[in-house]
Amino acid sequence: MLDIAQFGVKEIDEARVLLNGVTSGKPIFALPPGTGDALGYLQVADKLRPYAFYGFNFIEAQTRIQDYVDLIREVEPEGPHLLFGYSAGGNLAYHITQALEQRGHCVSDIVMVDSARFYEKVSFSEAAIKKRAEQFLNHENTKPYLTNPILWEKAYRIIKGYHDYIAQSVDNHQVHANIHVLLAEQSQSIYRDSNISDRLEGVQLENRSNEATGRIVISVQGWAEVTTGQFKTYQGVGEHNKMLYQPYLDSNIQILREIFEQVD
Repeated sequence: MLDIAQFGVKEIDEARVLLNGVTSGKPIFALPPGTGDALGYLQVADKLRPYAFYGFNFIEAQTRIQDYVDLIREVEPEGPHLLFGYSAGGNLAYHITQALEQRGHCVSDIVMVDSARFYEKVSFSEAAIKKRAEQFLNHENTKPYLTNPILWEKAYRIIKGYHDYIAQSVDNHQVHANIHVLLAEQSQSIYRDSNISDRLEGVQLENRSNEATGRIVISVQGWAEVTTGQFKTYQGVGEHNKMLYQPYLDSNIQILREIFEQVD
């Protein structure tokens, strides 16, 4: 029953959603943040017209990477493709880029919003996942669609499944696409203990390492090591969780638009 439960809104139910109604512009393919949904990109998509902005929801099937590749190529059979991702969405975009390149397709650029490279596997506590899920489930954009306990359970399952995927995905393969990262305010090099993952989605900082060993576990600058293309960072405004919301959204959109115009 859970698998066939529907929220009744395409922005959550469908794997790929055209968020701004534009079909003639250059496509931007946006992978979901840690909440696993495309809804958070609605304002971004509207403000990035005339680009055709496709948002993706998290696909639960283990074939997700190939599924995303197929969904992208249905829209744009020939590249070069342009991928986008906020937070964990940047990491997912990176893995999809690898899959596209392995199949002989070109991704020109990955544009990330405060995404950091994972050097090794991490683990999320149940408390961290629950907090993330509750923020999403109680958000004004999604709460109206969660009309019964079955839908609540499905939404929570998707968020947990995405976090499980993030935790086990290591960003160590090489891609050819250029990587651009828009940084949150106060990004800096700091050390955390072995439970750093509990706060990953709360505060994205430039570098994190295991305090006991000094070994770097998570780093924005680490993206430079896994691309044969260019790596660039841009200073954005607002804390990690607030970058795509007002009063910071317009300023960050201006920077993103300049990046997209540069690479288009």
